[in-house]
Amino acid sequence: MPAALKALNQELNINYLCDIDTATFNQHKHLITDEVVRKRAQHVVEENDRVKLAADTLAANDLAGFGKLMYASHDSLRNLYEVSGKELDTVVEYAKTNPHVAGARMTGAGFGGCAIAPVKHNEFENFSHELNTYYTAKIGYAPSVYQSLIGSGVGTLPV
Repeated sequence: MPAALKALNQELNINYLCDIDTATFNQHKHLITDEVVRKRAQHVVEENDRVKLAADTLAANDLAGFGKLMYASHDSLRNLYEVSGKELDTVVEYAKTNPHVAGARMTGAGFGGCAIAPVKHNEFENFSHELNTYYTAKIGYAPSVYQSLIGSGVGTLPV
């Protein structure tokens, strides 16, 4: 975001938006006069902070906290970056009503793409069925719902 960086560098000396946190951005966001550029930059800075918090919440086994960050990320993508759409918003809206879902957010390129939601393993079939019903009623056609499992993370593969 060259325009945001140029504006912020009137008072700061940064190379990338990830060089500052949300508090610093909020102190200097008045320098970005283009509302669209300011909203996009705000999303980037806040998302960077959320990613750092997500790593901490996962390390602490705080899945509920991680889920809240996922919902906040989706809201930011929808409201500040403006890349969501009614299909993705519907999936996240439903996820918020299901007590077996930790959180949800759009993922990928947006504009009708994919959403991700950590669901309790033994509740996936119910989740899938209920989401299908909810989504079809609101959107007019059924979604594709896929299940995947969390792996053990980064590691060395045997040779």
